[in-house]
Amino acid sequence: MKKVAQFLMAVAFCLTTHLSFSQQGYISTDSTLNTVEVIGGSAYENAQFIKVATKSGIVTYSPLELSEYRLNDGRVFHSFPTTVSGEEVHLFFERIFHGRYMVYSLAIKHEATRYFITPADTVILHQLPDGKQLASFLKQYVQDCPAALENTPFVKLSKNSLVRFFGDYDLCWDRYFPRFRYGVKGGLALTTLTAQKAGNLFSTADFHTAAGLSFGLEVHVPMGRTNMSFVTEPTFYHYKSSTLLSDSRTYDLVTNQYRVNVPALFRYNAFNVKNVPFIELGPTYSRYLGGENLLFSYNTTDNDIFIGIEESSAIAKDQLGFTLNVGLMVKYDSKQTMTFQMGINNLYSVGKQSELLGVTQICFSAGLLF
Repeated sequence: MKKVAQFLMAVAFCLTTHLSFSQQGYISTDSTLNTVEVIGGSAYENAQFIKVATKSGIVTYSPLELSEYRLNDGRVFHSFPTTVSGEEVHLFFERIFHGRYMVYSLAIKHEATRYFITPADTVILHQLPDGKQLASFLKQYVQDCPAALENTPFVKLSKNSLVRFFGDYDLCWDRYFPRFRYGVKGGLALTTLTAQKAGNLFSTADFHTAAGLSFGLEVHVPMGRTNMSFVTEPTFYHYKSSTLLSDSRTYDLVTNQYRVNVPALFRYNAFNVKNVPFIELGPTYSRYLGGENLLFSYNTTDNDIFIGIEESSAIAKDQLGFTLNVGLMVKYDSKQTMTFQMGINNLYSVGKQSELLGVTQICFSAGLLF
């Protein structure tokens, strides 16, 4: 037991030492490496010079004096020559990815950030072009990985996109690549009206579920290089139902409505695989587009039945609620993905209209993303 305790203490000491060192900055020349307190600045300043706190004060180093340094937060910078405004200078390049290829970014005042790659076993930098040229440029470096080749058209000249791309390339990982997407979908909505408040006319009803078709659009905006994305799915649907109500009289509520639901959803792609299960959750706004709610009232006097017809505001024109979806994205080809989804919408008439009816929907849909 004593030996086990000693072993665990030794492991804890090693981990503590490693974590402590990994959080320290350092400066390096071609022949030495010194652990120091490095003072970082803005991205532009970090490329021009670095400050080190010493016992005698602050010492500033230029890219000609150091080959490499690391900030206390773990970011590493390497010194390379480059051309700025037609003049060759040495600057510090931030290493944003370390793998089979090193990926660097360079902040230059009054210019867009530049990005470079170099094979891990060389120091020859290749600047990444912007726009449509980027995909063809990347293809020549990832020929040995079919999954990476498919993703080259979707890579953006940004830190998040490049780190995700080269990280997947290192493992030749055929998984979903975050990118802006749009698409169409259609399906079936099972709609049930719900009484929101007890004690009024609507609380006496036994509402039946009505089936109707739905169709809509999808827009996906990735959140960095994570498996999260923001999704909105404006969906149009129609439902029609007839429901008996009663108090001192008997009523028939006939509903025939066209509405649009506009959710603001956060999607999590559950696994890093080719066909991706997902879950979505977020608030939803619903707007009445057209149709009618008619309330038929029946009065019986002696043997005569009198029928009155009036327009009813049984459902608010504007409703708020939430949406929960689960589904699966199935990769069709490198540019198109099929989606299969099941979800629930709970919508409520709010404020002064809270005594009106709410809506519960169970939806099934299929779509195509581009």
